[in-house]
Amino acid sequence: MRRRVVTAWSAYGALVLVGLVSAVVAAVNRVGTSSLGSSAGLTLGAVILGGGLLATVVVTGVWGLQNFRCRAALHRRYPDAEVLTARRDDFRDLVDVDALGIRYQDIPYFVGVVVDESGISAWAGGDPGEAPRMLALLPWSELGPLERSATESALPRYVLRSKVDTGGGVVALQLSLSSAWSGGLLPQGYRASGETLAALEAVRVRPASPRRQ
Repeated sequence: MRRRVVTAWSAYGALVLVGLVSAVVAAVNRVGTSSLGSSAGLTLGAVILGGGLLATVVVTGVWGLQNFRCRAALHRRYPDAEVLTARRDDFRDLVDVDALGIRYQDIPYFVGVVVDESGISAWAGGDPGEAPRMLALLPWSELGPLERSATESALPRYVLRSKVDTGGGVVALQLSLSSAWSGGLLPQGYRASGETLAALEAVRVRPASPRRQ
């Protein structure tokens, strides 16, 4: 499982790198054969590569900024809890948008996850002056055992799976947890996902305490 996931992500990363290098080489060759000369071609190639890297950094920062703020606020509110990052689709069947008075599309793609003695909860927010809002709370009493596995998608990743007994039926739960430093863009690796699973199991056996809203 570990080798398959690491190999797939390495292959896709290499493919993206090859694509960027190929684009730069093509630009250099095209300009180098024109009247501008090879010096101008090298300059243009450096500009294209630098622009691509800058755009990647900016997009990553903008996309992850809201989640960084959300997680920071949750860390301050629940200092003893495990605060993680997951995708909103992990909680699609567990978020009551009618009760919350929101549209599902308005929920950020990445959400904060708080794991404490009360259970696992999903949170959204992070705009300046806005406190994170709880989207769903899954008490430990409703959650089955947690286990780690690899997805069978085109780009596999490690996920934590369980089942939630909502009283009206059993819902499958799949937490696609992300690396905290990436703002949600990169999934947890083999070691990090194992450490997260162990941390969540440790929280699960703590004495129950009332959740602060």
